[in-house]
Amino acid sequence: MRLYIHIPFCKRRCHYCDFYSCTAFTDAGEYFDAVRQEALLRRSEAAGLPLGSIYFGGGTPSAVDSAHIAELLATVGREYGLADNPEITVEANPDDITPQWLRTMRQAGVNRLSIGVQSFNDDELQRLNRRHDAKQARHSVKMATDAGFDNCSIDLMYGLPHQDLHSWEYSIEQAIALNISHISAYMLTWHPNTEFWRQLRNNMLSTPDDELCIRQFRLLKRALTAAGYLHYEISNFARPHRIATHNTAYWRNEPYIGIGPSAHSYDGTTRRWNVADMPRYIRQINARHKWWESETLTLTDKYNDLIITSLRTMWGVSKLTLKNLNPRFSTHFSRTVEQFIADGSIVVSNDSYILSDNGMLLSDHIMEELMFVPPEH
Repeated sequence: MRLYIHIPFCKRRCHYCDFYSCTAFTDAGEYFDAVRQEALLRRSEAAGLPLGSIYFGGGTPSAVDSAHIAELLATVGREYGLADNPEITVEANPDDITPQWLRTMRQAGVNRLSIGVQSFNDDELQRLNRRHDAKQARHSVKMATDAGFDNCSIDLMYGLPHQDLHSWEYSIEQAIALNISHISAYMLTWHPNTEFWRQLRNNMLSTPDDELCIRQFRLLKRALTAAGYLHYEISNFARPHRIATHNTAYWRNEPYIGIGPSAHSYDGTTRRWNVADMPRYIRQINARHKWWESETLTLTDKYNDLIITSLRTMWGVSKLTLKNLNPRFSTHFSRTVEQFIADGSIVVSNDSYILSDNGMLLSDHIMEELMFVPPEH
């Protein structure tokens, strides 16, 4: 079983971020009390299965008192039980990482860090409204590895305003030089209700050229695979044996429990999501009033989920899985996929359908075509 814990606190909101977060820390104590309560209330959903991975995401988990993380981790470990060698990840900002924080995390049982570097260019970091600079980013990774964290990931972003190919290449080179085990590289998405979206609407920014973004992706793929990284998901690269087991479970449609405001859960049949409002979340947890909404997935939902998750990975969509689906879905897939096999966007390998490098550049379009839309009556 997998457990995600949302820590919504941020010292500053980044200009690109649309995840649920808040910059006031006054309710932190009440929040962690409520999260512990939710964890206890939902133990039965694990069905007695120990936790194979725990992921503290945000927000910025490293921005809160490290004792909160340690106490919460002890609670869920005691109440749920842990599998052998569980992957326990905490997201962190470079400027929050100190030797004392690292010691506390290690002692608590955390064995993987996901560090939000985003760029090694100071001008880009300022435009993103990040709190750290490139020097702090490099130093934070070195501190983490010196402290014994041999499983570290960093986030990078491309397709940024005013980011040219040379700047992106420099960030990639800096990441490789750090010799870390995992790199997540995301193209900027322009989300409504973000500062970047406001600037775009007010003609203060412009979206980057599509051709430049394609060249940035090709450069990323070429450089990281040459450096020995395995490209196992569209946005993720790992050293051998360092593939992120927690996120891979999402892409393989495995069950997971999400606690905290805005967190999502999936049990194979139902998806549920918590309210994205911390005061309301705390009130309803304390009052034992329903703090979530849910939906039961139809067969169509499950097929479409398979397409948009499995096709992102190096394992692709297996023929056996498709064969075991309702015939209308397998027939639709077989009919639709031929055009993408013909143009080289999808390759058939090891009895699976897998996106090629060119297919990854068109993944949204390909997935949209392969998804099944029931005919209107």
